[in-house]
Amino acid sequence: MILCNLAVLLAERKLKITAVSQDTGLSRTTLTALASNACQGVQFDTLNKLCKYLGATPEQMLLFLPFDFEVKDAWLNGDFADGGASAGVPFAIDLHVVHNSSEEIFTLNGEARCSGKSNLQTVFDLRISLSASFSKSRPDVSFSAIHAQLPRPFLSRLESMLLATGYESSVGMSHVTIKTNRVIWM
Repeated sequence: MILCNLAVLLAERKLKITAVSQDTGLSRTTLTALASNACQGVQFDTLNKLCKYLGATPEQMLLFLPFDFEVKDAWLNGDFADGGASAGVPFAIDLHVVHNSSEEIFTLNGEARCSGKSNLQTVFDLRISLSASFSKSRPDVSFSAIHAQLPRPFLSRLESMLLATGYESSVGMSHVTIKTNRVIWM
């Protein structure tokens, strides 16, 4: 997985995208896409301008980690309708991690806890227990070993993927899709 480290470099230098855009002539749209890792690639000319402007190298601008992540399955085991979520509703997420052409499936276990309301919809935090998240094929391999190796931009990307996943709970005849707010690693 390759990610752009622009957001971190801008934060370290206390720079705003608007100022960088004005100073370099690069569009705010391009800079925002790079900073949020919402782009499919970067032009060498753009990379060159940013490296010169920030006094950074391409190695500082682009980060490589030999892992790819994909959230495959997510399920909740509880009833959200009766307020049970304030105490925490158990969940599990199957996270596929590809490293050197081999795939490992980790089941991330935790609980969803109510963190408030947004537009009349209850919002939940995903509290993931690293000590209870293991490989499906090798129970002796914990996800905490991978988590400890992840630089902040990769961890942010993984958290964004987890938050973008549609979490659904079916209890009896009711079917609920929940909105998630943040990931808390425990």
